Amino acid sequence: MERLLLILGAGFVLIVLAYGVFMQVDESSLSLEELNQIHPEESWFRETVLENPRPVLVEFGATWCGPCKQLGVVLKDLEVQYGDRLAIVKIDIDENPALAQQYQIDGIPVLMVFQNGKVMAAEAGLIRYESVEQLILPYLQKPGEKPASDSAPPPAAEKAHAA
Repeated sequence: MERLLLILGAGFVLIVLAYGVFMQVDESSLSLEELNQIHPEESWFRETVLENPRPVLVEFGATWCGPCKQLGVVLKDLEVQYGDRLAIVKIDIDENPALAQQYQIDGIPVLMVFQNGKVMAAEAGLIRYESVEQLILPYLQKPGEKPASDSAPPPAAEKAHAA
């Protein structure tokens, strides 16, 4: 019985360690200023994201990624709530490796908020609905309000990093 518990405990520790290594996020990623110096060649990305008059929430992920699938549920809920004021774009890094490389995506999922062609905020990892909502709210235009100007991001967004 003790041997079985020891084996189960060791197995649990290995699983936790493997998860930690697999889900590790690189904190030495690009700053928002560096992200805004990127000029992707893909015309669909320029038209859909960079030239969109609305703020755009971009998720870099993959079909095989469990946390990305969980985040997909959050994004669907956000689309229902804010779809009239926010565009949501999912980018599969396996189908768009050049974009992933340009934005130095080395861990997924990664969310980026684009407004007026610039990255305003970025967050890596599985994020709860409330946290994603707090990420996008500063950039959403209220009905009847004038479009947001191309101003500096709020202080909290300036320190955001992408993986």
